[in-house]
Amino acid sequence: MKKRSIFFLICSLLLFSKTRAQYLRECGTPSSSHDFLKDIPSHEYNRLPGQKVIKMFVVIYRDNNGANQAMTEAEVLEEIRVADSVYNIGNICFTVVGVELRNSTTYNNPIFPQNYSSEIVSDAFTVFVVNNVYDEPDSLSGVFGWSPGVVATYMITKKAGFGTRRTFIHEMGHALGLDHTFKGTGHDANNLGCDELADGSNGTTCGDFVQDTPADPYQRCGTTISGCSFPYTAPACKDANNQSYNPQMTNYMSYWPNYDCNRTTFTTNQYTRMQDAIDNNASLTALLAPNTKTVSNATISSGFVKEAAVSSITAGPNYILNSSVKARITSSQIILVPGFLAQPNNAGIIIITPSLCQ
Repeated sequence: MKKRSIFFLICSLLLFSKTRAQYLRECGTPSSSHDFLKDIPSHEYNRLPGQKVIKMFVVIYRDNNGANQAMTEAEVLEEIRVADSVYNIGNICFTVVGVELRNSTTYNNPIFPQNYSSEIVSDAFTVFVVNNVYDEPDSLSGVFGWSPGVVATYMITKKAGFGTRRTFIHEMGHALGLDHTFKGTGHDANNLGCDELADGSNGTTCGDFVQDTPADPYQRCGTTISGCSFPYTAPACKDANNQSYNPQMTNYMSYWPNYDCNRTTFTTNQYTRMQDAIDNNASLTALLAPNTKTVSNATISSGFVKEAAVSSITAGPNYILNSSVKARITSSQIILVPGFLAQPNNAGIIIITPSLCQ
């Protein structure tokens, strides 16, 4: 009986550790007390016209032996389609310029945080889809995904974060300049920045720097939280002015999915902040597709070809894609002129597809 009790206790502790770690480590993106947009006077902001179409390349990992593929291409593209429907509201869109399967047990099962900079695909935002993420070797816990920073050119996510949890949309928010809604509060591990007041009076200088996202205490309340509802018990759920919080529990940049809330919302000012980040950060601006493009006078027989434009792309004359080349040409309008030739072998693939961007 004593041995069975000890075994039950060990199993219970392991289960508790796993659950607690997942709840506390939803996302591994590091917080910062610095508002990068404040470095630019608002009257000097670039304001690029039209829809912001970001070229995106997807890398799906498998183990060294080809087993444990993180997701299928179709599953990932469906998640991107859902993300497009959300980001299009803010005049932001993603156009997929390539998908690659890579065999690497190390990158398919990373120990967080792991540097993927050597794996990045040039001239596109790189999405790395992995099988699992661990906090340490043989750990039961990890995170659902992360961006290397607030503003980044790549992100990592695992399959468990897809679907209603919407980790893909959450991490893209970080990459495009958004912090967590609870930034600066007790749930922020380093308590960076300053706490946003419930009345929003310091909303542009504290918290996530976004005025219309309500102050979010998340786990500050000192109470057992269940269900997607608020408020919880006072006084733990009051700010420095003794005012009660009323967080937006459906916000994509929150952690409330851990308590049965579906993430469905970006605010108007969150969209504006992402637009400003894209327009005023050279690394992100470089990933935008041009409005029109012509590709011609080239023979490409291997590697990846990533061609995208917003309104139209013209291929040819004398534009030849053959042998083992893996090419994707995407735009709202695609014009193939005489002299365009597509002749891939069994190892190659050429996809000519309209963009999802409207």
